[in-house]
Amino acid sequence: MADNGERGGLIGFYSMTVNRRPTEAWLDYVGVTERARGTGLGRQLVAHFELEAGRRRFDTVALAVRKTNAPAISLYETAGYRLDGSHGRSLIYAKDAPAPPSQRKGPGRLTTASRPLRAMDRLLYHLFVQR
Repeated sequence: MADNGERGGLIGFYSMTVNRRPTEAWLDYVGVTERARGTGLGRQLVAHFELEAGRRRFDTVALAVRKTNAPAISLYETAGYRLDGSHGRSLIYAKDAPAPPSQRKGPGRLTTASRPLRAMDRLLYHLFVQR
């Protein structure tokens, strides 16, 4: 979750799941409120998910997106995701997870179009593990 601290309240979040393949992290959901759309926050939440997956040493990051969700498909494709299959009304996208932190520079700061998120702002995510 990201909270902008200005008006208070949630402006974005993502959910990550570890499924049956222990080397693969799934982006279950990423959401940004209407007032935060167009600020780049969605792209930053996806990037944060990828960095977190790399930190946890997953090899692959994956997601499913509805075939009709053109803005999300564009976001994922520009972020380097490749089409990996389909299932019903969804397309499956995947890419290699980033290198673990010991092999790369530290994570970037989250920002909105107007300013960096401050220390009082919060970015939270949920990690679910299915066995």
